[in-house]
Amino acid sequence: MQNLPQILKTTFDQYYTAPIQIWETFAKQGQIVTAKKNEVIKSYDQTEKYFYFIISGSGGIILF
Repeated sequence: MQNLPQILKTTFDQYYTAPIQIWETFAKQGQIVTAKKNEVIKSYDQTEKYFYFIISGSGGIILF
């Protein structure tokens, strides 16, 4: 995704203003992951090792 740094900058500028170069460097550290509807990306009893930033769609939790 070519405009990921700009999406991150636009989203976070209201909390922390940083130059676009910072967001370009940050965006290079990760990868784009797509998930299907109702796909579980993390189990309840599992410690998460990654940070997810949802670009489109929504996320939620399932309580058992």
